[in-house]
Amino acid sequence: MTNLLAIPERWQFTVGGGNPQWNGTDFVLTNTPPDAVVFGIFPVLGASAPSPGDTYTGQVSTSFAGAPGESLYLLLISAANDVLQALQISEGGELSMGSLFFSWDAYAAGPGAKIFMGPDPTDATQFPAYAGQNLTLTPDEVTSYNCACDDEGVIVTDTLLNLRTRLMRRLGFSAQASSPPPGMAALLDDFLQSAQVLLYTRYSALRLRRWFTWPLLQGVRFYDLAANRGLCTLKLDGRRIEWAGVSCGDDVWTPIECGVEPTSYASNISGIVCAYEVRQCIEVWPAPSDSTWLLRIKGDVGLLPFVDNDDRSSIDAEPLFLMALANAKAHYGQPDAGNYSNQVQTMTRDLTAASHGTRKYLPGGNNTPRNLPMPKMV
Repeated sequence: MTNLLAIPERWQFTVGGGNPQWNGTDFVLTNTPPDAVVFGIFPVLGASAPSPGDTYTGQVSTSFAGAPGESLYLLLISAANDVLQALQISEGGELSMGSLFFSWDAYAAGPGAKIFMGPDPTDATQFPAYAGQNLTLTPDEVTSYNCACDDEGVIVTDTLLNLRTRLMRRLGFSAQASSPPPGMAALLDDFLQSAQVLLYTRYSALRLRRWFTWPLLQGVRFYDLAANRGLCTLKLDGRRIEWAGVSCGDDVWTPIECGVEPTSYASNISGIVCAYEVRQCIEVWPAPSDSTWLLRIKGDVGLLPFVDNDDRSSIDAEPLFLMALANAKAHYGQPDAGNYSNQVQTMTRDLTAASHGTRKYLPGGNNTPRNLPMPKMV
């Protein structure tokens, strides 16, 4: 898994009207009045195609907000000139605060994808050129510890449409499966959505677990759950955390405790983070003394949207289907509802038992790994 943005020789700068430059650490666009140039970079001819897990990861900052009332975006554009990702860096002529992190899937973007700045998050043909514009794009070298998001794996998911169609057939409505009676599609969708929430909440073996990372900023104690620097839009479920700690870049990983004692607020201190707490957002304590540390959390992904026909289930499709089928059959008074209820309980028990893998448990012993001493920077 490589951050292709961190390979400057891979990129060329041939945007009409002027070009950014690589200064050894950043891609930089600096133009003074009356000059007006455009920010844009795209792979050199013959550059190797991205591999699974490759990303475009970095931070962007600008001191120029654009024309009054106009917003600016950093755009990831495919070779076919389709906008794949858009990061808003100013709004209505007003600057966004500080550097903005982004991490885009280079493999999904495909060969020939390029990065431009534009005024429209859906239009890849407009490139603003303003005098006095400054923009800095800094590649991020932090390693990803997650696999690429992929529907093909040990968790076999399915779409809402396919699961609804299966329910129609098993309930005895095969002839109407492609055109459900009024209100029936919404009813079956509700059974499926409810079953997914129940199984996700009850059985840990069905959850999706990932690493989430937040760059810690000097003096900042609060971080948005959705602001992690993941490779996609997956977000941490704050109720399902397995491990939390901090690292200095990719080095010096150390666990931190859950819970910030209210008595800690009596002292206004800064240092290396040793505790965290999840409420409306993530609070760390004490406030970081510098911006060299990363907050690392291993936890479950919250359920993804499951409302449109093409939305895929976030958990295994078969126990989800069986749970919804049991509830639907009970609703329609069909006598075999209990059969499917027993099947889903057996399947989820087996999945839970299989999830233990090679773990060892010592009866009466302390199975919790010891907490390592807090590292000291030298």
